[in-house]
Amino acid sequence: MCTVLLRLDPAADWPLLLAAVRDEVADRPWEPPGEYWPQEAPGLVGGRDLLAGGTWLAVRRGGPHGGGGAASSGAGSSGAGSSGAGPDGGMSGGVVSGGIVSGGVMSGGAMSGGAMFDGVAPAGARPAGGSGPGVAAVLNGSFMNRLDRSAPGSAPSSSRPSRGRLPLRALTSGVPDAGRLREYEVVHLLVADADGARLVSWDGQEVTDTAIPPGDHIVTNEGLDVADDPLVPHFAPLLAGAGIPGGTRLSPDGPSGTDLPGPTTDWWGDWTHLLRGDGLAEDDPRALLVRHELPDGRVFGSVSATLLALGREPGRVRMDFTGTPSNPEWKQVEV
Repeated sequence: MCTVLLRLDPAADWPLLLAAVRDEVADRPWEPPGEYWPQEAPGLVGGRDLLAGGTWLAVRRGGPHGGGGAASSGAGSSGAGSSGAGPDGGMSGGVVSGGIVSGGVMSGGAMSGGAMFDGVAPAGARPAGGSGPGVAAVLNGSFMNRLDRSAPGSAPSSSRPSRGRLPLRALTSGVPDAGRLREYEVVHLLVADADGARLVSWDGQEVTDTAIPPGDHIVTNEGLDVADDPLVPHFAPLLAGAGIPGGTRLSPDGPSGTDLPGPTTDWWGDWTHLLRGDGLAEDDPRALLVRHELPDGRVFGSVSATLLALGREPGRVRMDFTGTPSNPEWKQVEV
């Protein structure tokens, strides 16, 4: 299970707030967020999976040297953007987002408004990036739908490209079209910026592209606000109750990046408490932070967490990261 808690408010000082937990086999090697792809994806910041070289979550600061030129989230569009050659990366674990939660949890899987398409973007669909700050993230999708039933943490299949390339591609050359997405293992790809968010999903049978409306959202490996996932109804009211990070300091006219004042716990407030998992046991079906022993003796669990605030102007980004979410030591990331 990987999870993203997302708040979209285009009228707010900071239109996008995101809290993400990455779950993976504990011994799969990775590096904390940095700029690891200067040629393929210049200006993008993300953690790097050392097994396949890609990322589970990439951030664009925006501007001429901040990964600009990618398409915008196209939250108002209904189709995937044009495909393009992208960096080869690696997926290990993932990240998500979901349907609207404020006012109650949705009762279905994917939100209404999702479009199914046949390898071409519908007329009028916008590409998936822009010159301002943006984020793209992947999570694995339901294990029950996977085309390859290998154990979690297995080496990447030689017959399918790594899903870790998708966040980098989405923020540089656009979201792959449905035909290309079908080349991957099942996956959810979240692309978001100040103008909105979209969730592009490949479940092994069909590809859907869903515009995510303003509000609070939760995505798990099962998809967009799937109320049958016990985590969603438990954490939806907790997310709704989370306050505005940074208080009045959270202004797009103020400092950006690492100049934003305050240590993580002070600046983010309720959001750091949210990522502590509400005291649930790691084997609780509702748990945000998990730990399970696999049949081969390895441990699968929550290996990192990210907090992200995006503004509209280039450089209006705050990113905080911990590699020990169960006992967090937060560090602000230079973006």
